Amino acid sequence: GDCSVSVIAGRSGVRKIKDGPGKKTSGTGNGNLATFKGIMSMVHDPISDTLYIGEDFSSGANSESVIRAIDTSSPTYDVTTVAGQSTAVLADDPSTPLKGVREMCILDPNNIAFVDSSNSRIRKLTLTVPQPPPPFPSPPPPPSPLPPLSPSPPSPSPSPPPPSPSPPPSPPPPSP
Repeated sequence: GDCSVSVIAGRSGVRKIKDGPGKKTSGTGNGNLATFKGIMSMVHDPISDTLYIGEDFSSGANSESVIRAIDTSSPTYDVTTVAGQSTAVLADDPSTPLKGVREMCILDPNNIAFVDSSNSRIRKLTLTVPQPPPPFPSPPPPPSPLPPLSPSPPSPSPSPPPPSPSPPPSPPPPSP
């Protein structure tokens, strides 16, 4: 069928982790664009309209794993590293760097669960910038101060008109 595919972020042929604008605009040169090294997973947070990308790239003894955020509400799709490398994510075990970021899911607006496969752990990333609360449905309309309408009882039959007064009695006939 008919479809269209476009680049949201990244540059072809460049394999390194670099933050910046994800998409070229009139004032953005290719050298300033964000780049990716080894995309392994992605999840979308519909509340904040953010894509979270899990990256993992190993080269010999070196291994880099990061989680990055792409602001899809920005016209340039800005890319920022939110966990990994020098960003503290493992508050419970800071001596163990991220290795092998895989599957991710949104737990709630401030928390993302992900697989840290090379460390054999399931991790939770808590975002330090609170995300906006989810939209709430419209409240129900307030109750009406008027009682509900009920069928009205049948109206009584109209009263018959009062009897018309009787004519006064006729005088007795004269006696002879």
